[in-house]
This record gives sequence, C-alpha cells and structure tokens, in this order.
Amino acid sequence: MRSNTFFSLLLMCLLVTPSAAAAEADLSAAVPEMSVAADPSSVNLFMIYPGDKVHIQVFREPDLSGIFTVNRTGNINYPFLGEIHVEGLTLDELKAYLTNTLGKDYLVNPQIQIEFEESPNKSVSILGQVARPGNYILTPNMTLIRLISHVGGFTVTANEESVKILRLQKGGGKTSLTVDVPAITRGDAVDVGLVPGDVIFIEKRKEEEKVLEEKVIPRVSVLGHVSRPGNYELTANLTLIRLLSEAGGFTPLAAQSRVRVIRRGAEGSPDTQLTVNVTAILDGKEKDLPMQEGDIVVVPETFF
Repeated sequence: MRSNTFFSLLLMCLLVTPSAAAAEADLSAAVPEMSVAADPSSVNLFMIYPGDKVHIQVFREPDLSGIFTVNRTGNINYPFLGEIHVEGLTLDELKAYLTNTLGKDYLVNPQIQIEFEESPNKSVSILGQVARPGNYILTPNMTLIRLISHVGGFTVTANEESVKILRLQKGGGKTSLTVDVPAITRGDAVDVGLVPGDVIFIEKRKEEEKVLEEKVIPRVSVLGHVSRPGNYELTANLTLIRLLSEAGGFTPLAAQSRVRVIRRGAEGSPDTQLTVNVTAILDGKEKDLPMQEGDIVVVPETFF
C-alpha cells in the first residue's frame, strides 16, 4: 500500500476549511469517480484493471523489472514480449504467465514478484488527523480500525468520536457515514468494512473540548514496556492490575517485579515512588494497588 502525492496536497486544502460542514462539502467534491466499476463493491481486489500500475520484479534481471501501467485497452508494454493483455488477470495469473513465457524462451527458472504499485480502482483515502494520511490500496477484509492502525493511528488532536466516511454508491452517488471509533474498540459498535473509493476524514478536536476533557476527567498514565502506553481514565475501583490490562499487558521485555508507581504528593509535598511486584500480586502473595488521580506507572526493562 503506497501513498499518493495528490492526496497529500488534498489534505493541506482540507485542513484549512473553516467548518466541519465546509470540510465535508470539500471532501465530497474531492472523491474521484471510479474509472472502471460504477459499483465500487463489485471491484475484485485481486484483479488487474486499466489504470492500475503493477510493479514487476524479476530476480537479477533489471531490464525486465519495473513499474508498468495498464492502458485503456487493458495492456502493458513489457520488454521482449511487447503488448500483453492483463486486464481481468490476477497478480498470480500474470506471474504464472510471465514465469512460463520467460522460462520457455529467455530465462532459466525465472523468479518473479508482482504487486500493485497504484490502483485507482482499489484505493481508499484517509485524510486529516492520522500519522500518515494519504491514498492506500485496499486489501481484502480491510476495515476502518485496521486502516487507522496501518497508517500509524490518530494524532493527539484527532476527534476519534466523529470519523467521517464518504462512500461512492452504485450509479455514482455519494453517502456520508459518521463513525465513533472508541465505541468500536469498546465493543459497543461494529467495525466498518471499507470498499474502493472510500474517503475517510478525521477532523481536529476542538481545542475547548480538549481543555474541558483534561480538566474534568481524572487520568493516570502508563509508560514503558506495555503494549499500549498512554493516558487512561481513572474509573471507579481502578487498580494497577486492571490498568495494566487496559494497556494491553506487558511486553516480553517488561520487568514485572519492578513496576514503579509515581504518586503525586499533597500540595507542597514531594511525589512518592512505590515499587510494586506485579508477579506477586498475580500469584496472590500481595494485594493489588488502587490507582489515584495523576499516578504515573512506569514499567522498566528487565535485566538479562
């Protein structure tokens, strides 16, 4: 999956829109029409279409390797072989054809790898507040959550509760979906499957909402060798074990017997630091530790 310069420029335009409504209008205008299939859901993600660019690599044969564009008639112009009709083939079928043809007349046991470099028919776009916005080739069973993970996740300013998906419909129309991503991760909503042509836009969270959230919601932090370090809401009866579970548990390098809890002191008092043996808690030899607002949990690396 590779990003596209056009969509990077489009992102810059979208980020300066004055309102959510204007952003959605601009986003609607930006969605490209499908060049082959009027119904995006009918696109075969494994099949080659006109407009696709395929990257063919032949081991130790640079003259036979490169990026080849499928023209309007469904052909590519390939060295030695000339025009090859590839429309309707899968990548595996094209690989088999080239392996057999080159192996018969030109090479001994050719080793070939083929992948899509670009594909206007099989692409989705994700714009706005994610780590790597851009245009990506859709893979089978790709969902919204998987795509967000693939592009590096949200930025700290993302409005995760109002992710917009603009979708092409059969016949050329467009519809807009608004998705609450935290609800999906909590299991309160179903993940959204993506189809070719989808444009996902993540707006920036309003600064005043961010400030209000930080003032009202008490939080604790987890750092170091856990799967998902970060800030977590201090819920009722939150303990160290429950917090570590929310953070995805330890990494293989975690020093589970030397977890540090840095606890904010009363006004005018210094912070205190506790060393907790989580393994002993899990074994029932020590009591779990209730969390307090502002606690910072640090999971160090184990010694070898």
